[in-house]
Amino acid sequence: MEARRDHGVRAGAHIGVDGPLPAPLFERFRHEPGDVLPSHDLHMKVVEAEFAYRMGADVAPGASADEVVAAVAGLHLAVEAPDSRYTRFEVVGAAQLIADCACASRFVLGPDVPGWADLDLSTSGTSLWINGAEAATGSGGNVLGDPRVALLWIAADLARYGLHLRAGDVVTTGTTTAPVPIGPGDEVLARFGELGEVALRFAR
Repeated sequence: MEARRDHGVRAGAHIGVDGPLPAPLFERFRHEPGDVLPSHDLHMKVVEAEFAYRMGADVAPGASADEVVAAVAGLHLAVEAPDSRYTRFEVVGAAQLIADCACASRFVLGPDVPGWADLDLSTSGTSLWINGAEAATGSGGNVLGDPRVALLWIAADLARYGLHLRAGDVVTTGTTTAPVPIGPGDEVLARFGELGEVALRFAR
């Protein structure tokens, strides 16, 4: 396994857990907006609209909430296409999902958001569009109440594994909508209201 510095938070009834799970994000699965993502090897076949934090400084173990937020260099819009090795990922349980990188797979890191520190992300609306049709709506409030909560949670949880957030890390915070099914050839557009959007397509 290659070294990885990015992290993701995943939670929800759709994977059979009632709390957040940490996961590494792998550089070889990172994409840019507008990319064509492979589709032949996807098992879960869903996409998620997310907020992602980019760290500008290391976060020491035991850091306060204010110190964690102060270490953030920027906020990005993102889309994840989670996946799992398990056929019935929704019933295997949290321990097995963590061992499976909590379904972390391909993700698209979109544009950064100016003035993010002054935004109330809990009320920021989001939507996912598939082939020009709206498929799901949500908001930052669906991420543990606020994406900042997910950031603070993973900053604290990593200490259990002898890890910590470091400068340059990207932290995806969890889906803002219900996961939306996709298939080969589908065009995906994640809209984040006035904050911007992220587009991608899956190969046929």
